[in-house]
Amino acid sequence: MTSEEILQAVAEAAVAEEEIDVLSAKYIPVANRGSLLFFAISDLASIDPMYQYSLIWFKDLFVKGCVASEKTDDMEKRVVIMNDYITYSLYVNVCRSIFETHKLMFSFLLTIKIMMGQDKIDMGEWRFLLSGGKLAGGVAKPDVGWLEEGVWIEFLNLAQLDSFKNIEQHVAANIDAWHKLYNDLAPQDATLPGEWSHLNSLQRLCVLRCLRPDKCVPALQVTVPVGFLTQTQTQTQTQTLTLILPPQP
Repeated sequence: MTSEEILQAVAEAAVAEEEIDVLSAKYIPVANRGSLLFFAISDLASIDPMYQYSLIWFKDLFVKGCVASEKTDDMEKRVVIMNDYITYSLYVNVCRSIFETHKLMFSFLLTIKIMMGQDKIDMGEWRFLLSGGKLAGGVAKPDVGWLEEGVWIEFLNLAQLDSFKNIEQHVAANIDAWHKLYNDLAPQDATLPGEWSHLNSLQRLCVLRCLRPDKCVPALQVTVPVGFLTQTQTQTQTQTLTLILPPQP
């Protein structure tokens, strides 16, 4: 082989390497989704130590999903299809191995993890939903019997978040409207009073956590059509979120 042939081969290899790098970069969203999914199922061990999933098992499921998903020459569409297929495959396989009572929690966790990866979750709101606020008092609550001190304090804490500025003032100024929501048999389905009617699903959950924490679980079953999940369907005796996507052939 002459020096010219070697130089030509090196040049061709460099071009091929660049093309591979460009093509590989287009699959980064799939790798990111895989990372989010793995850490989502890793968190299940904190719910029940029986829920342990190895990286080898996940990698095998991930690779099989990449291979089995529908092929297309449209790269953007291909990435979406792969993400949907892998997510659905993981969801189905994990749901076969967890208790029925934990499926709703897993569905919500998976949704939140994916939305976090898309920068669609305000971490302050997420922390409030999980653990509430730190204030133990503040502005005196309106002098009405139905509004308990604990509920009022939760609203004061909620008002510390940017998206809920002055919500405690709105509650005090529109006490009848909030009383009606408080007494509603299904507040998770009702429209929130005034300007708060525009809130997204997670923000509505934050409000329910303050006003009617007993309705947070039903709210998950109805008001979490976010990310890749949709409204609940009945499965045996427990309702759990199901994927929008039908099973792939």
